[in-house]
Amino acid sequence: MTSGTEAPRYVAASSYRPVDSSCQIVPAAVRPRGTIPVTTIALYAFLSLYCLVSMFPLIWVLLSSFKNNNEILTQILALPKHWSIDNYFKAWDDASIGSGMINTALITVPFTRGKPGAGRAVTTSTGTPEPVTGPTNEKLPPT
Repeated sequence: MTSGTEAPRYVAASSYRPVDSSCQIVPAAVRPRGTIPVTTIALYAFLSLYCLVSMFPLIWVLLSSFKNNNEILTQILALPKHWSIDNYFKAWDDASIGSGMINTALITVPFTRGKPGAGRAVTTSTGTPEPVTGPTNEKLPPT
């Protein structure tokens, strides 16, 4: 080091990095082990609270799906007294979820043919790719 001072004893050897073109090695700014800045603690506390608030509606809906109608209306935030998956069978039959899934598969599978990004390419009747044009009708490079 040019200043003649010794590196702090808590700086690991891997944290040294060159700073200028003369390739002098200077210790990187490293905090002592065992200390966590208050801003980091506040950030983690905020993010944890945000995750809990964001997940609450999803957990509530999931738990309510196991309740009967009476429990949903009378005990809004309580756990289900009698866990039942009958609501799933009823929704499957009443909302025709099975036929909706089959229709979705019949529409999407032939168009994508298992290729990622297959919907982007426009092909001609001979199967050759047609150039994609931009808003000014100029030919764009292939993606």
